[in-house]
Amino acid sequence: TIRLRERKLRREKAELEQAVTHKTEELRDFFSIVAHDVKGPVVGLKTLSETLSANIGTLDRASVRIAVEQMAKSSERTAEMLDSILLWALSQKGMINPEKKKYKLRDLVNEAIGSEESQSAAKGLKIVTQIPDCEIITDRNLFLTVLRNLLTNAIKFTRENGSVRVESDGKVFSVCDSGVGMSEEATRKLFRLDSKISTPGTSGEKGSGLGLILCKELLYRLGETITVESAPGKGSKFTISLNRV
Repeated sequence: TIRLRERKLRREKAELEQAVTHKTEELRDFFSIVAHDVKGPVVGLKTLSETLSANIGTLDRASVRIAVEQMAKSSERTAEMLDSILLWALSQKGMINPEKKKYKLRDLVNEAIGSEESQSAAKGLKIVTQIPDCEIITDRNLFLTVLRNLLTNAIKFTRENGSVRVESDGKVFSVCDSGVGMSEEATRKLFRLDSKISTPGTSGEKGSGLGLILCKELLYRLGETITVESAPGKGSKFTISLNRV
């Protein structure tokens, strides 16, 4: 009996060490991706600001406006990535405690769409909704973060003057784009920390690949799940479960 217990303990110890090693490697890869993606816009912002500062006396108003707009975009992208990293880190440390209440699904969807209105308008996209009059139980801020990330992703990969479909049957909620789509291999890697899936959008939009990883993490904290259906050239459909009243 003692020998059996010893063998069991040794096996459990080996399994634990293997799991820790795998998680450490996964986190190392993740932070390597984060460092690379944050460095790009920060260096770009530094270069632009130095160039603007050195030549401000010789530049015309149009050139100054273009430079400032580029700096604003770079700053916005960096802030978005840092917000995602912070939320993810807080979740990993167990510091996110969802405050679930009743909300009308349609109200949450309309609020998320409103926050992405400038992005969709810039590409001439139409967002089509089909949402029933129902209530769900969720944390408003976390759920809106997920919705905004899914909408941003859909807008990014939908061609100009195309459409994004947002629909629900009351049990699940889906965001569907009519964009470039993904291979089966890409969808398998989509929510993994050790895989960098960051493809430029149809108008050259850049992304860190962190948004969908954050979505999965926040939905896990909400007790919900996310799945994806996609094929090259046929767009993508992201579906999340809902906690109905």
